[in-house]
Amino acid sequence: MNFNKPVFRWIVGGNSLPRSKFLLKKSVESIFKIYEDTFDYVLSCNDDFEYYYEFAKKYNIFFHKQEWTNEYSHWQKPLKANQLFNTRIISGSIWKLCPPRINKAGCEIVCDNDIVLIKRCEKIDLFLKTKDRPFILEDPDPYYGAYNFHPYKKVFFNSGFYGLHPNFDFDSEIKYIWSRVGAYEMNYDDEQGLITSVLSNQKKFYLITKKEMPILLSEYVSTKCLMPMIHGIEPYSFDLWHNFKSAVGFHFAGANRRKVHRFWQSFSIKNL
Repeated sequence: MNFNKPVFRWIVGGNSLPRSKFLLKKSVESIFKIYEDTFDYVLSCNDDFEYYYEFAKKYNIFFHKQEWTNEYSHWQKPLKANQLFNTRIISGSIWKLCPPRINKAGCEIVCDNDIVLIKRCEKIDLFLKTKDRPFILEDPDPYYGAYNFHPYKKVFFNSGFYGLHPNFDFDSEIKYIWSRVGAYEMNYDDEQGLITSVLSNQKKFYLITKKEMPILLSEYVSTKCLMPMIHGIEPYSFDLWHNFKSAVGFHFAGANRRKVHRFWQSFSIKNL
C-alpha cells in the first residue's frame, strides 16, 4: 500500500463478542467526523475477513489482511483461549504487531477498535505537526506482564492507542525489548508492556493523559482516573459523564470480550 497522507489504522482481531463490530463502527465514525480527510485510513484484521472487507469498502478504508506468518507468530501460543471463545484465533494480542507498522515513511496512528473520540485531540495535532516523536496513552494502573522496562514509576501507559513518527524503527526496538525477556506464550499484558516499554523509552513523546482519554473498565473506573469505583450500580441510571468534561475520547477497555460493560452501555444509550 502506498500512502500520500498520515495513516490512521484500526486493528481488530478475533476472540471477541459481536459488540466489537459495533464498537469499530462507532470508532470509525467518530474519527471521520473529527478528522475528515486528514488521514489515509486503514483497517487491519486477522479474522472474519469477508465481513471486514465489506466494512472497509463501505467506509472507503484500505483493507489490510494480517498474516500470522512473521517471526512474531512464535511469541504467542495458539489455542490457549480459543476453547473459551470457540474460535480459531490465537490467544493474547501480539497479532497486533503483524506487521509492527505499514507506513514507516510517514506518521502512523494505531488504534484499537474500542477507542471512541468525541473531540479533536491536541496531542494528535502536535504529533502530526512536529513528526519527531511518538505519542502514547496514559493508563491509571501498570499492566505490563513480563515487560516492565519503563523509565517512569509513577506514570503508567496503555498500548490501545499510539502514534509512530516517520522513520521510527519500531520493529527493531520491539525486538530489542523482547530479547531482554524472551518470553513466549505472550498474553495481553505482555503485549502492552512490550509496546509501551519501547515508546516510553524514547527521548521525547506526547502523552495523552488519563483525564484526556479515560480508560473505562467493565465494572468501574480506577480511583486514579477521576471517579470512585462503582459496584452494582447501573451507570446509565444517573449522570456520570459530567466527570469527564476534559475528555477528548474514551477507551472502553474489555468491551470486546466482557458480556457486561456498563460504561459502554451507558455511552450507547446517551449517544454522546
